[in-house]
Order: sequence, then C-alpha cells, then structure tokens
Amino acid sequence: FVAGRGGIEIIGTNGLSVSVIPVSGPVYCLAVAPDGSVLAGMKDHVEVFGRDGIRKAVWKSPDPKTDLTSIAASSNAVFACDYVNRAVWRFNLSGELTGRIGDKDSGQRKKGFVVPSAFFDAATAADGTVWIVNPGEHLIEHFTADGEFISSWGKYSMEADGFCGCCNPSNLALMPDGSFVTSEKHIVRVKVYDRDGIFRGIISGQEDWQKEAVGLDLAVDSSGRIVVLDPQ
Repeated sequence: FVAGRGGIEIIGTNGLSVSVIPVSGPVYCLAVAPDGSVLAGMKDHVEVFGRDGIRKAVWKSPDPKTDLTSIAASSNAVFACDYVNRAVWRFNLSGELTGRIGDKDSGQRKKGFVVPSAFFDAATAADGTVWIVNPGEHLIEHFTADGEFISSWGKYSMEADGFCGCCNPSNLALMPDGSFVTSEKHIVRVKVYDRDGIFRGIISGQEDWQKEAVGLDLAVDSSGRIVVLDPQ
C-alpha cells in the first residue's frame, strides 16, 4: 500500500498495480489494520477505507495542532504519531480517542519525545505492544498497548551501529521474528537490528541513494521482504 497525493495505490507482490483508493487530499501516513481496513493519516485526522475503496469513517482530530507522520495498528488499538504535539495518540478501532503516549515523567523519560522535524514513526509488535522512535534522543522506545513505558534501546554515534545527526532513525519497521529495520536521513542508510536492539548490519548504504534522499519509509511483508519507499 503506497500513499500519495493521488490516493492510496495497492500493489501486488509482482509489483503491478491492483487498484487505487481515491482520497480527498494528500495522505501523509497509512497503516493496514489486521481486519484489512486501510487507515489514512490526512495530516490532522484519520480516515478509514475498505479494500474496495469505500470510505467507512472519518475520525475526529485529537488536537487543533495535530500533524500526523505515522500510523500503526494492532488487533485492538491504533497509534498515531503527532510530531507537532510530540505525542502518540491512541484510538480504539471505532476511532474513539483512548489515550496519549509519551509525555515526560519523573522516571526514565524525563524529556518525553524529542521531535525536531517531521519524522516520527511507530510500529506495533505481534503481542500488541508498540515501538516508537524518539528521534531527538536517538532511541527506539517500547510501550504497552496502554502506554506504559517498558524499555528502550539505541544510542548516538557516528559508527554504523548507532544513530547520528539531530534526529534519527527517521523510520522503523518490524520483521516477522521481532527484529527491527531502521532508516536514516543525512547519512542515508537502511539497517537491521535483532529483537534486542543489537546491530546486525547495513543492508543499503549511502551509495545506493541520491544524496538528497530523505525519509525512506519502510514496510515488511509476512515473508520478511523489506520494501523501502524513496519519496524523492
């Protein structure tokens, strides 16, 4: 599923277009829920479509300043990353707002989410928990479905195993075995870490991309095939 100004295009495993879901404006992020519903982030709110292209619902914007950059869905919750509010909004599958994840606290998250630019991503795990990138802190943070902080991994480093610049990684996806795929901007590269956050290698480096490439979005299919979107 590929979102853009002209709609959401569904592409088969052979790389050929299957159909296009028309939308009323640019789609900034999307996710496909386990029930097959297509969740489109329309900057400040979420719209829900069936595979047949029919719009089923328009969810209320959680905040007047909302600017969505990522949506992740589990079997009972939807998580929407809002880079302006530095928060992840949690909805139930009916579109009701049920919580906000990521505010700073007196414990391990004294800064909350640090989001210097419009790259703020999340991915759900098979157990219903959610992994959220804290880009300004160069961390990937783990939360329960209810928004309780569990753990984090990542570090600032110019070496291949770390994340550099003001705010990386820019995008995140999970493999079927629970390992991680990340992408970065400025030093453009796609990397793999195991399920404990241990660096395994670079699968696509700076030499594979144009210098100005920014915001390589990531998706992984059920067989572990990694798909990378190059907006440029």
